[in-house]
Amino acid sequence: MAKPNDFFVGIIDLFAILLPGGVLTFILLTEYESFFDKVINLTGAQGWVAFLFGSYLLGHIIFMIGAKLDDLYDAQRKKKNPYTNESAYQCATKIKNRLLDKEETKSINTYHWSISFLTTQYPEAMVEINRLVADSKFFRSLVVILPIISLILILDKLYLHAVIFLALIVPCYLRYYGRRLKSTTRAYQYIVMLNGLGKIL
Repeated sequence: MAKPNDFFVGIIDLFAILLPGGVLTFILLTEYESFFDKVINLTGAQGWVAFLFGSYLLGHIIFMIGAKLDDLYDAQRKKKNPYTNESAYQCATKIKNRLLDKEETKSINTYHWSISFLTTQYPEAMVEINRLVADSKFFRSLVVILPIISLILILDKLYLHAVIFLALIVPCYLRYYGRRLKSTTRAYQYIVMLNGLGKIL
């Protein structure tokens, strides 16, 4: 029987890769239908295969580009230094360092250790975290897709529509920032809570 955590791993893949890739593939196939018709038949089963292939391929490209935003996130988080995140991080780091050998502490950071521990020992706790991660990656991908959509609209001389889509970049980035911050904070908080309950030896 599938565990809730297994389900949400699939949800992460859907939100991070397939759904963003599907949005961009649909727009490109619609905008340049005449061009793609010369390459492949877009009707019936062939059309669905082309759509799924394009969604998967473009989804991975969008994911790789979007991953660059993580550097911007890290820089902003360190600058703002949210108290709740920093406090939870420091506590989780002490717990990790206590359990690992000195050499081992250098090979894995606190977040990855927390996720690995929760995944193997308390997968139920990962349900909430994975949901937050899925949200953050989806909005991160939108930050990449929206400028592309705006460019297509500009080429079609739909300037007002292009401006609207460009304006959506800021709220999408803020949503990505907030959900990612919450996901990392919750991972640290779960470690601290489990340690306080004596669940971590």
